[in-house]
Amino acid sequence: MSKKGLTAKQESFARAYVENGGNASEAYRSAYNAENMKQETIHSKACLLLKQDNVTARVKELQEEAQKIADKEFEITIKEVTKNLIRLSKGAEADRQFSPAIKAQELLGKHLGMFGKDIEIAVNIGDSITEKIKIANERRRDNDSSPDMDG
Repeated sequence: MSKKGLTAKQESFARAYVENGGNASEAYRSAYNAENMKQETIHSKACLLLKQDNVTARVKELQEEAQKIADKEFEITIKEVTKNLIRLSKGAEADRQFSPAIKAQELLGKHLGMFGKDIEIAVNIGDSITEKIKIANERRRDNDSSPDMDG
């Protein structure tokens, strides 16, 4: 028995279960000699293992460890991508390469969730432009219909 109260095979099963994303039968095959077993037997024995408190506790512990590692790696990746997009945008703009600068800013904005209200913004801008065009057309008509002072 290990210090966690598991046999070496139970520990191997728990690790394989977490590593393969939760396939108990596959984890059982990995940890135990199941070469001559039927699929139903493997499944049954794997389910019985998962019902054991010490195995379940170890699986949960391993999953939490894996999640912490994944969260840390993902967080670093987000920071690196954000930092690189800012650097690329500034560099492209300094070189007067505006298309790449705009693309970098667009990707950064998407990452930060700045474009979630595209439809609302487009409608508001559209209404504003429509209103301005209407006012400009009315002013033009008023100017066209007023008597010409030069004549």
